[in-house]
Amino acid sequence: MIALAAPREAHGGPPAGLYGVAPDGTIRYRDPVPGPAPWQDVGQAPEGTTGLAAADEGLFAITAAHELWHLPIRLLAAPDWTMIGPAPDPSGGPAPGAATGPAPAPSGGPAIGPATLAAMNGRLFTVAAGRVLTRSVNRHETPWVDLGPAAGHTVLASASGRLIGTGPDGTLRWRPIA
Repeated sequence: MIALAAPREAHGGPPAGLYGVAPDGTIRYRDPVPGPAPWQDVGQAPEGTTGLAAADEGLFAITAAHELWHLPIRLLAAPDWTMIGPAPDPSGGPAPGAATGPAPAPSGGPAIGPATLAAMNGRLFTVAAGRVLTRSVNRHETPWVDLGPAAGHTVLASASGRLIGTGPDGTLRWRPIA
């Protein structure tokens, strides 16, 4: 899996559990049990998805092309993702829009975009240019706001009012969201 999300609220769609994005973009689901459990294919993520978060009865995906997408979790079986705005450029430059396209690919490889997405308390969180950024889960273009240094984090999760992160050194660190 290249991205994981777990909706915390009950909703009228698919069951609450763990959702993951496979390298081929398939969204998979497994029951929230501590032991081994099979993964089931349940949908398709937007092309180039690198991060997935669940909030407000929806899934949010961030892509290597600097896009932020939303899908009501009830529509997972027939995905009709909606792009709701740009995602931050991890190098710190402005997020490219439709007019400029994705960031140039380094050494002929795929375009690089934000790799992490977390959600809590009606907010989305990502890391770009060594900074933690946040925005609301509104389904329209909303600005990303700088929360401060990422302290080496390249991956984020959220729980109990905290952002938990790690980076290449493997050290887990946390900080309050506020």
